Amino acid sequence: MSKNTCHNVLIITYWAFDDALIQSYTLPYVRIIKSMLNPGSTVYLVTQEPNQLTLEKIASISDLDFVTKPSLYQPFSKKTIFKLRNLVKTLSRFIDENEIQTIHAWCSPAGAIGYLLHKKTGKRLVIDSFEPHAESLVENRTWKKSGLAYNILSYFEKKQANAAEHLIALTNSMKAYARTKYNCENPNFHVKPAAVNLALFDRSKYPSIKKELGIKPNTIVCIYAGKIGGIYLEDEVFIFWKHCTLIFEDFKVIFLSNYSNNEFQKKLKLHGLDESTFIKKFVPYSEVPKYMAQADFALNPVKPVPTKRHCTSIKDGEYWAMGLPVVITKDISDDSALISDTNLGVVIENYNEEGLKKAALKIKDILISEVDYVDRIRSLAIRYRNIESQKSIYELIYSKNNQD
Repeated sequence: MSKNTCHNVLIITYWAFDDALIQSYTLPYVRIIKSMLNPGSTVYLVTQEPNQLTLEKIASISDLDFVTKPSLYQPFSKKTIFKLRNLVKTLSRFIDENEIQTIHAWCSPAGAIGYLLHKKTGKRLVIDSFEPHAESLVENRTWKKSGLAYNILSYFEKKQANAAEHLIALTNSMKAYARTKYNCENPNFHVKPAAVNLALFDRSKYPSIKKELGIKPNTIVCIYAGKIGGIYLEDEVFIFWKHCTLIFEDFKVIFLSNYSNNEFQKKLKLHGLDESTFIKKFVPYSEVPKYMAQADFALNPVKPVPTKRHCTSIKDGEYWAMGLPVVITKDISDDSALISDTNLGVVIENYNEEGLKKAALKIKDILISEVDYVDRIRSLAIRYRNIESQKSIYELIYSKNNQD
């Protein structure tokens, strides 16, 4: 096949290759995109690695669907703007040298780089998983609204929203938000919640390992896979678990996190929790389903800030695929309403002692009263988080007519 029939794609992310956001949320779509391209086309994947050693390791990865192009991570700050400009120059040359036709950026920080490359090279721009990232970091008190980082990213969010040939959001509400916030009237506005790998997250594939984990047969197990603090609640999580220890006769937590052991010990002491209640591990993403299969319910303690209505939670889809009822905060994407409407989980309405105790009591009631809930909950993932149902968006973007 002649070279000019190829359609090479540069996919830009702002995460490390080993991050769950790449492994669970980006790579499945990368493979879909590759399958739709003309034969001989190449997909290049830009990642942001924490150090030179990791960068070299990721650069050596061999995969049939993509070629890695890692760079060193640079946060949005006054000190790193110059380095980000250098990255844009490097990638601009790369686009020319490798005859890239489409720049496909994942989330708005990567979208800022994608926008600058689009302006510099004239190549078409696709923004995927578009959400109000800058505003959410202010709401979580990570950034200040008067700060340079917020103002830079907010500026580029508006620019990329209006420059993209295709804009893919995570919730229906994001379309109205983009219209109001960014004056965006993009005619190619698509919506896709974060899909889940239904084959990987399938409870029936994983045998019980409760005995080796020291969990008794009748123990109620809560699992949480993720971070504490930042965009997630912190003390409230431990208070909720404290109430669970009082409500359930025998209770354990599988806590899959790299949360600091020092901070963890402080929280246990502060909230009167026994370390024996917890099985704390940090495991590769591929092992997460094995531990989820040991649980009775799951927790997703995202801080309920306004912008989270426009974001999607990968965790919920994975929990649902494993048949787990989810205890979630309110107003998180479309998930909180779905959980409330189906009664296949608990929405925390108040974050004080009483509200968290109420949530613990309600999840106990669901575990006792709901029959065959595992299959019914998995059906939520099949219906709302099935990647197969989202292929049509990528077929539209990468149809043969758009590869000429």
